[in-house]
Amino acid sequence: MAENTVLDNNMSPIIKKKEVPKLRFPEFNTFWDKISFNDIFDILQNNTYTRADLNYKDGNTKNIHYGDILIKFDEYINVQQKCIPFINGENTLSKFKAESYLKDGDIIIADTAEDETVGKVTEISNAKEQKILSGLHTIPCRPKRKFAPMFLGFYMNSKSFHKQLIPLITGIKVSSISKTSIATTTISVPTFEEQEKISKFLVVINKMIKEQESNISILETYNRGLLNDIFEGRVKFKNKDGEKYPDWEEKILSEEFPFIRNGFVGIVTDHFSDKEHGVRYIEGTNIHNGRIDDNVEVYVTKEFHQKHKKNELKSDDIVMVQSGHVGDCAVVGSKYAGSNCHALIIMSNGGKADSHYVAKYFLSDVGKKKLEILKTGNTVKHILSSDMNKFKLPFPCLEEQQKIADCLSAIDKVLQQEKVYLEQLKTIKKGLLQQMFV
Repeated sequence: MAENTVLDNNMSPIIKKKEVPKLRFPEFNTFWDKISFNDIFDILQNNTYTRADLNYKDGNTKNIHYGDILIKFDEYINVQQKCIPFINGENTLSKFKAESYLKDGDIIIADTAEDETVGKVTEISNAKEQKILSGLHTIPCRPKRKFAPMFLGFYMNSKSFHKQLIPLITGIKVSSISKTSIATTTISVPTFEEQEKISKFLVVINKMIKEQESNISILETYNRGLLNDIFEGRVKFKNKDGEKYPDWEEKILSEEFPFIRNGFVGIVTDHFSDKEHGVRYIEGTNIHNGRIDDNVEVYVTKEFHQKHKKNELKSDDIVMVQSGHVGDCAVVGSKYAGSNCHALIIMSNGGKADSHYVAKYFLSDVGKKKLEILKTGNTVKHILSSDMNKFKLPFPCLEEQQKIADCLSAIDKVLQQEKVYLEQLKTIKKGLLQQMFV
């Protein structure tokens, strides 16, 4: 593609390329300019304070830590609203020049990470009179020209910019990028009006995501509270005639689940197969928050499955994580019936109890406390199937078990729908970030 270099109104060199984004507001049709990093930014002074040098209680000067950029902060941070730590003591701050303190529109780049998220950016907003410094493993940058608020935060976290960083990353266990390297990148710049339109639109998307996350958090809190109220006896169910059910009876788990055993424990990689020729193999990594998921799909040979047929899962079995995040469990549905499993405790229902009720008990705070007592091991905690055989828990009559399970499952269904919607919003945002920038 042909290109030439000219000077803009600020006497900065512009590398002229005829580039436009794939997705654009219809009122804009001018080409975007590519400008070298050094002609867009001045790099400011950062510090090397560790977490031990910071606190969240009091102080005069706040500090942006690279870990917070990677994990907590979005493309921009409202300094007045975000929980940003203070620097302990002020006696070492005299070495920082006045221009080192961050202000609205400044960009902070995380120059170190454990993966390719290195280079993640956050933009300062609403700083007002708050004194803020850029901390350990960060590159603070101040634009030399005016940009629409939040535009740089969104642009520099987009694939369009980040792909420039990938070949510049160094390190094996820890990835990093230097100031010298990042200075070789370019920034794509549309008109101020288009920057503003893009930023305001993406801020709305971010707001929708935050509101959805809040809705899910509220639902999860309600669900957790109801779960504990039920199993701690604060919420009682009645039958269709409005009468109380009989008192709950404490039983040993094996009375209702007579076949409790371990899934296969050992090396299984030699028996891996594919989806077409193998049998699904469920592991602890597939069980989270009371559900079996497909985040990792593993298959084993049919010969291996036949050899370990006793570990074949059936509908209504409960599978519990035996090592690692011990105690997380799920009820096997028709989708996973016929699968085999690895290092899970399998509990087969005798037909007189509701598996969903029992699984919910294990996931309640009451159940978790009782399971905690059974955990063994120092570095990696685990639980034994022999201990689960003797595990005691309260059983209502079957009708009340089903009513409890149906109530809690209905809330789970709503929660899952809300989480699906959240993922859809995040997917939309990801697509917008990929297509609205060049």
